[in-house]
Amino acid sequence: MGYRQSRGLHVPFDGQIDTLHTEENSIFSGIPWFEGGRLLLDVRTPKEFQKGHIPGAVNLPLFLDEERAMVGTIYKQKGSRPAVRQGLDFVGPRLSEILSTVEMLISRSPSEPRLTVYCWRGGMRSASVAWLLRLYGWEPEVIPGGYKAFRKQVFGIFEKSWPIAILGGLTGTGKTRILREMAQQGAAVVDLEKIASHQGSAFGHLGQHTQPTQEHFENLLAHALLRAGQKAERQGGPVWLEDESRFIGSLYLPNPLWKQICQAPVYLISAPSEMRVARLVEDYGAFPPQDLAVAIMKLRKRLGPVKTADILAALGRGNLSEVARQLLEYYDATYAFSISKRQGPAPYPVSTANKSLKEIAAELALITLKDIYFHKQTV
Repeated sequence: MGYRQSRGLHVPFDGQIDTLHTEENSIFSGIPWFEGGRLLLDVRTPKEFQKGHIPGAVNLPLFLDEERAMVGTIYKQKGSRPAVRQGLDFVGPRLSEILSTVEMLISRSPSEPRLTVYCWRGGMRSASVAWLLRLYGWEPEVIPGGYKAFRKQVFGIFEKSWPIAILGGLTGTGKTRILREMAQQGAAVVDLEKIASHQGSAFGHLGQHTQPTQEHFENLLAHALLRAGQKAERQGGPVWLEDESRFIGSLYLPNPLWKQICQAPVYLISAPSEMRVARLVEDYGAFPPQDLAVAIMKLRKRLGPVKTADILAALGRGNLSEVARQLLEYYDATYAFSISKRQGPAPYPVSTANKSLKEIAAELALITLKDIYFHKQTV
């Protein structure tokens, strides 16, 4: 994602307007930030935006970080009028540029979007920008309650009961590839690793972007869960997630959702050990040995000093298959313990013999909620 920056405006923009869509029967029907065809303008400071924002929004800050801090200090020390005057001094020279930025964003949209403005609580900042846009001839809307109200709705999404099904299996069985192939084939999928920018293990950060903040991870997860839930409802199927621990890198899954995941049915993928070794080498073998060594050292306490030394020695010899084979011994034991502690029904084994990952994905994508009920009775 690039930044359009000029004279104090910092607008994260990836070349497209990300419009959000919801079905009429959604629990969020009629709520602005989940409706399609909107250009969401977040007029909070860049720091506030970076911490977390409504997915698809563009940052159009009325104040920069230091300016907002100064206005707040003046308000506390001298009152509202001096604070308003100082705010006008900051904003006045940028008013024309704000309009130009909005025009540019509208021109990038495939159709005329509805302008929707929000700040922290739907107060003075969003009202001021909305006034400017109306003065220019647009008809913007202000989100009541602002970002604070949005966060309340995010927590509500996690509290809702979801028809979750888990794709499980030992490390190297191809779970992530299968899940993404299922998404390509139209299944309702929430890709936790993609949202978290982390693959969930000590090596999970390799080749990934910087993880979002916990707050924005929750925002992205809620949006993905809502969209997948709508698709699942139309299809009569589940919402598929990969079997992960609660912590994905530095992030963690919200407790209400995590409780549902722990009780959800698991569809267990298997693969021959040599195939799993080969996949790990394919996935991680291109990374610099020093990066792999750092990741291995994160597991030192659990592997023990002798095992760690053996794995590092194999890495030093360039024997990546041996590295993968020894690491799988650790990860297999860890996963076996984890699956034994699940609170839901017994895992349902998926037949994978002589099938490609694409064929496995195609079969899983056809599973309905009725099928899941039947499988629960047969394991």
